[in-house]
Parts: sequence; structure tokens; C-alpha cells
Amino acid sequence: VEDVMKRSAWWLLIPLVLVFAGVIWWFVRPEPVTVHFNKTEPIAPYQWKPKEGTLRVAMISVLNKKNEEPYQKIIVDEIGKKLGRPVMLLRRNSYAEVNDLLASGDADIAFMSTGAYMVYGRKEGLQLLAMQERDGRDYYYGYVIVPASSPVQSVAELSGKKFLYVDPLSYSGYLGMKDYLKQHGLDENMFESVHFTYGHEASIRAISKGLADGAVVDSMVYDGLTDVYNQYHMGMTAENIVEKLSISRED
Repeated sequence: VEDVMKRSAWWLLIPLVLVFAGVIWWFVRPEPVTVHFNKTEPIAPYQWKPKEGTLRVAMISVLNKKNEEPYQKIIVDEIGKKLGRPVMLLRRNSYAEVNDLLASGDADIAFMSTGAYMVYGRKEGLQLLAMQERDGRDYYYGYVIVPASSPVQSVAELSGKKFLYVDPLSYSGYLGMKDYLKQHGLDENMFESVHFTYGHEASIRAISKGLADGAVVDSMVYDGLTDVYNQYHMGMTAENIVEKLSISRED
């Protein structure tokens, strides 16, 4: 009988403990939080500040973005050595983005195309520091290119065709072509469709693969990426070797 009474006492104690715990939780529980989505407060934008004295250099890639990065870093590092200052490379996809960096004060100097400087630089009061030279020349051309199998022999014959530009602020890859069309009495809207590739190499590669009927690219880029013996993109030489020697990806 005594054991039964002890067990009964324990069963009576458990509800009391639970009630007591519930009362304590009620008084210490956190206050519920109400979220009002119609009441918002502005948050200051995140700004990363570089080390004091860091020279911020903005560039875009006119060839292959991944392959160009090491060479761009070499250029920027050399500038830093000459000036005795830390440097930071700011890589962007288009000249418009580079212009935005300069306008907002988030870049100190930039490598710009002739077109980007003519359209934007003079208006914003930028100072031209240097002009590159290649093979003793400080000028270049815009080349209009077509697939090797194309019957097109003139720009006028590209009317109604698919055409590629490089960048809206590129002189050799867009603005120069617009001037050419105007000077020769051709409508800039004569193409069936136009697309911007944001890279001279991308345009050349697209033409070599027959993805468009024509494109305008930088003469120096074209000369550097073209097989002078067969007049096609250097990238195709690898594909030709693979086909000739029957090399697979597994090999």
C-alpha cells in the first residue's frame, strides 16, 4: 500500500511541475515581433574603401576575358611600380561600365577606346594621358569581316543580313561603321538584325563559325588573331589539328 501511495504522489507532482514551468515561461517569454512591410527604412549602401593611396585602374577585355586578366594585372602592377603606389585592377564588361566608374569617382584612371573617349571623355572633362602605339602606329582601323565561304564582296551586300558589333562605345567596333554607312549613303538599319558581342575576339570567332553574316572588328585584334596563310581565326587551327589527327577530349 505504501508503494502505491508513493507512486501516486509522483504522478500528482508531475502536473504541478508542468504548470509551474508554464507560468515561468509565460513571464520570461520574448515579446512577439510584428513586421510591417509597408514601413521601411533606407539602408546605407555598402562601400568598400581601398587602402589609402591606392590607384584604381579600370579596364575591359577586348579579347578573351579569362586569358587577358594576367596581362592586365602585369600592366597595372607596372604602373604601380612606376608611381610607387598600391594599385587595384577594376575589370568590367563594357566601356559604359568603365565610364560609370569614372563618373562616380570609383576609378582614378581607365583604359578607354577612342570612341568611348570621344563620346564620353570630352563631355565629362577627362584628361587624355597617353595613346598606345603598335608597330610604330598610333591609329587603327575597323575591319568588316564575313565568313570565308560568304559570297559577299561589299558592305552594301550585307543588307538584310545578320551583323555583329562589339560595343556601343567602340570606335572600330561600332561608331566607325556608323560613320562609314552614313558617308556612303547606306542606312544603318539595313541589316536584318544586329547584336553586340562585347569582345572583338567573340565577333571574329562567331564569324569563323558562321553564326552571323558579317561583323566589324579592330584591325589590330584581327591581325593578331588571324592565320595569315589561310585567313581564318587562329582558334580554328586547333580544331583542324584535332580533326586531322583524330584527337579526342579523352586523349
